Amino acid sequence: MLDQDPDGNVTLRVSNQSFAVNPVDIAIAIDGEPLVRAELDVAGEQPAQHNWQTFRYRLPEGRHSLVASSTRGRARLETNFEVKDEVVVAIAHWDRAQGRGDGFFTCHVSSGAAGQM
Repeated sequence: MLDQDPDGNVTLRVSNQSFAVNPVDIAIAIDGEPLVRAELDVAGEQPAQHNWQTFRYRLPEGRHSLVASSTRGRARLETNFEVKDEVVVAIAHWDRAQGRGDGFFTCHVSSGAAGQM
């Protein structure tokens, strides 16, 4: 696993937005390298659905592939993003209405530091 870098140029913000699958297991890999393996609670010590975990890494500029997956949440996301200067990648796990069917991930990428999201 790639070590976190507090001065990194890529910030991953990861959250469980699912009350149906709680906690949910989330694994994230970038360019095939595992970065995050976490059990995320929908609330934690925050109000429900405001529990975002932050991870920082240093990646070279250019295009990168990201895979987010969850076994219990029955979800998988494969996407690409571009690193130029600093970037924030926000990934959230959701469940379908009333817990029916598979879950899914959303991914939003923005430029700038994590505090600017």
